[in-house]
Amino acid sequence: AAEEAPAQLPTGIPQTPEEARAVLERIRADRLVDCDVEGASVDVQQSASSMRRSLCAAVERLATDLYADECHCLWELLQNADDNTYAAADSGLVPHFEISVQADPDFGPYVLTTNNEVGLSAKDVTAICDINASPK
Repeated sequence: AAEEAPAQLPTGIPQTPEEARAVLERIRADRLVDCDVEGASVDVQQSASSMRRSLCAAVERLATDLYADECHCLWELLQNADDNTYAAADSGLVPHFEISVQADPDFGPYVLTTNNEVGLSAKDVTAICDINASPK
């Protein structure tokens, strides 16, 4: 029996937690996250392990090079907020972005950012999870 093609996800903004979860589950499946290769041949298992190590090393190197400047992450946050999609001008909502440093007694300090963008579409989330494919 032929395998059924995975259902195509909508590209718009998920309207329910279930729709958002489906987007994430599809991304995980596309990237073979949680894929059990134990039943595969030794060659396939070794190849999958090797590809994962190479990809992780490449992403780590990219992140190290990209964020070598300590302030680069702040620039990225501001640029991302500028790239967001906000409500239509006639809605009366003014685009808003806030950044603050918070402290949690159990976990210590952290940076919190908030904004009032309309939300990420399934297409945006999929692109963010890919390397060099995101307009965000």
